[in-house]
Amino acid sequence: MNSSLPNLLLRTLLCIILSSHVALAQYPAVFSQFNQNPFQFNPSYAAGNGYTEANLFYRKQWMGIENAPEAAALNFQAPVGRNVSLGLSVISNKTILLNTYGAMATFAYRVRLSYQHHLNFGLSAGLGLNNFDFEAIAASNDPALQNVVRNSQYLTGQVGFNYTFKNFNIGFALPSIFDSKVNTVDDFQEVKFNVFNNKFGSASYTFALKDIHLMPTVIYRSLDNYQSQWEGMLLVTYKNFLWVGASYREEYGITGLIGVRLKNRLRVGYAYEYPTGSISRASTGSHEIYLGAQLGTKNREAIIHAQEIQRDSLERVAKLQQEQKATDTKPNVEERPVTEPAVQPQQEVKPVETQPEVTPQPVEPEQQTKQDEPMSDLMQKVDQVNTTPERTGYYLIVGVYGKEENALRNFSNLRSAGHNPQMMFVEEKGYFYIYLFHSANRIEAVRELEKVRSNNKFYGAWIYSPPPRK
Repeated sequence: MNSSLPNLLLRTLLCIILSSHVALAQYPAVFSQFNQNPFQFNPSYAAGNGYTEANLFYRKQWMGIENAPEAAALNFQAPVGRNVSLGLSVISNKTILLNTYGAMATFAYRVRLSYQHHLNFGLSAGLGLNNFDFEAIAASNDPALQNVVRNSQYLTGQVGFNYTFKNFNIGFALPSIFDSKVNTVDDFQEVKFNVFNNKFGSASYTFALKDIHLMPTVIYRSLDNYQSQWEGMLLVTYKNFLWVGASYREEYGITGLIGVRLKNRLRVGYAYEYPTGSISRASTGSHEIYLGAQLGTKNREAIIHAQEIQRDSLERVAKLQQEQKATDTKPNVEERPVTEPAVQPQQEVKPVETQPEVTPQPVEPEQQTKQDEPMSDLMQKVDQVNTTPERTGYYLIVGVYGKEENALRNFSNLRSAGHNPQMMFVEEKGYFYIYLFHSANRIEAVRELEKVRSNNKFYGAWIYSPPPRK
């Protein structure tokens, strides 16, 4: 390579750094695999899929140029409680002259409007370090460098939100809310707000076609209100196992992406960027590696959704039980007007017979969305469906369904939440009953009912005792 080219790049980079008044080092690195971990770019996406997870990115830019920039990022994110998520991210940017390191803690909150319809907010804050490598500069006695300290610390922060409605998602973030200068003369910089100079936006929609999902995504970046860049991306996922995609970044080039999910816990991705702009004359492209790991088996979103479906079903059953009970105990006495005050002879009044208790007809819960687990997979999770339940004993019922599909989904969700449900089909009623406990002893069943109601998870549970066969 022509030796004058690296010197030209070096001088250009030096001029950019020293003449800029924005936090170039503080602005997040431009990683290509946005869809695999959007939390890296917008704090509101922390634990957005409901799992605790860790993600790692490494990017080697402009292969073929000596001492070309490198970037690495590591983050952890976890759901805490029903709506809160916490995160921690660490990032490193290395160039010829300037190395920056930063760490931020994140707080995110989810406002639930309904299932698959929510608004998320996120805020990150932390510290960063700028480090100048003066030894890499031949003319280190340049007057422009005389007042620049080798190391400087600064406060870093981000804020963002995203809105999700089923398969549609849109997000916006301010990736650098504090003003930080890399050419500082202070060891620790004065805190100044610079909220809207840097912006990041994204919008995506997922088209579900059986085993294949198509996700087109549009990304917008703005640095210091003058360097704006658009990017279009299309990602194709097969059976949540293999994904391939491509993107085009304005005034830069094209990117190819590929990745796999192993045992549904580990994700491995690779991206190659091929520049088509002026840098293509000196570089063969950039390489990026992504690793993601799911740390745990519990999915907060699946558990909450199962609880909502169950609560809705049981509340309706309980309401019907109360209505049926009120109907059964209402006296059937016909009121007659009194026509004269004469004393009528007393007549024998027969007691009103109460009707036997009738099992309430449940109201069908709402249908699931097309992204729910396929029926074939749900059937495999049900060991057996008892179509001829015992005609003695007491069952602790937590769900009654008219459609087998809904019963199987709730059955699967209960197992995912750590319970051991059983399911039976009552022919004369034509409904599927899901129960957590069965005993021939009524007292044991009542004790178990009180136990599960006390934890506020199954407060609408009830006991069912099948009538004997005729």
